[in-house]
Amino acid sequence: MLDAERFLSEIEPFNYLDKKEIQSIAHNLLVEYYKKGEIIFKEGASPLDFLYILRSGSLVLEREGEVIEYIHEGECFGYISLMTSSPPSSTAKAIEDSVVFLLNKKIFNKLISTNESFREYFARKLAKRMQNVASKGLSSVERHMEVSLEDINLRPLLVMEGSSTVEEAIKEMVSKDSTYVLIKLPEGMGIITERDVLRKVLAKGLRPEEVKLKDVASFPVVWIESKSTLYDAMVLMARHGIRKLLVKKNGDPVGVLEDRDLIAYESKNAVLLIKEIDKAKTVEDLKYLYGLVKEQTLDLVFQGTDPERLGEYISEINDRFMKRAVYVAMNRLGEEPLVPFSIMVLGSEGRREQSLRTDQDNALIYQDYPLLDFDPKKYFERFSKVYIDTLLEIGFPPCPGNVMISNPFWRRSAKEWQSAVKDWIEKPKEENILNVAIFFDFRNVFGDQSLTEDLWSFILQTLKENPGFLPFLAVDAVRF
Repeated sequence: MLDAERFLSEIEPFNYLDKKEIQSIAHNLLVEYYKKGEIIFKEGASPLDFLYILRSGSLVLEREGEVIEYIHEGECFGYISLMTSSPPSSTAKAIEDSVVFLLNKKIFNKLISTNESFREYFARKLAKRMQNVASKGLSSVERHMEVSLEDINLRPLLVMEGSSTVEEAIKEMVSKDSTYVLIKLPEGMGIITERDVLRKVLAKGLRPEEVKLKDVASFPVVWIESKSTLYDAMVLMARHGIRKLLVKKNGDPVGVLEDRDLIAYESKNAVLLIKEIDKAKTVEDLKYLYGLVKEQTLDLVFQGTDPERLGEYISEINDRFMKRAVYVAMNRLGEEPLVPFSIMVLGSEGRREQSLRTDQDNALIYQDYPLLDFDPKKYFERFSKVYIDTLLEIGFPPCPGNVMISNPFWRRSAKEWQSAVKDWIEKPKEENILNVAIFFDFRNVFGDQSLTEDLWSFILQTLKENPGFLPFLAVDAVRF
């Protein structure tokens, strides 16, 4: 269990213990592997017998089906049940394949009773949970004043020597999925960001393999103590006009706070929220942001926001999720289409009257060009399944009537759509009237808008040629 010893020695609160205590704990740990979607424990179950420590992967805590917290590597969970001898107040579920260490309750209780730092750590965590419940009624600024940077999952440190080249830094940032590198300089710590690479190196025609980091690093690095609040950090970042803030604990760097990390606490700012949705790279990112939108929407309802404006706002946010989901789906599929296409939203979303839990209604139109080695119909069949699966994972409810692009009825070429709507209008039987009622609110949400504009032009022309259709539609509308 050498890996467990090393791991425990690097995370709170086990880093407060001496080496022998950590060795003893490591030899008494149980190790469990949970597949994506698997439940670790359920809300309301029997009081827990273990403290859970996430070794790798990612988990969520859910209460009544709603995500209340994301658990990341190195974080403990289940401690509330252990400390209060009460049933778990939430359900823990793996959102990716995860490895979890389990520490027996007896050992946990002994550490609580014998080690003051260990006890104080969990006392603070428990008090913070209670504060979070109480802070639901606080204003945004007040909430930020209540959040300590020690409770924020900071970006890990990425440090290089000043003698290294910009090219080496670029490779390191790419491999670590980082937007910055801290630079060791004789006078202290400097920093270079991806923007610095663009402005200070590439824009000036310099060669990254020849430029030393010490020659382009920004110095000094603005920093803040970890005991400070999120509000203090936001003010400091605004004052200096920076997007990254070094966080120190007792004078030693412990991590970096980025502007994107603030989104969890700044989700009431629609501009920032939309920006984060547009930058999201994974389903997990989008699912997390979708959870923030739900919480924000409830706040807007309680504030008495006009329902019409709220519907427009939700529709705009949902449009952003649906657009970003296209890129995620294509990345999952591993190929992009070679013909123009458009994803259309229908019904309440098409009318921009969306509520948060309204099911998805969508359709797809594409140009069926004759191309070698590419079959648009087969491609969009594969794409549509992946795309709908992506939306479901994010949190969009499925359509009970299966009005989704995964259904071939709602996925057609431009010519096929013209043929279909022409048939609906010329033969106004009940089934066709229903299809018209569902479809004729369509609008483009992603892709080539000229496809939907051309289809609307065709529909209007067909309606002029079939004036007897509108009375049938009016009768159906009155009946509805």
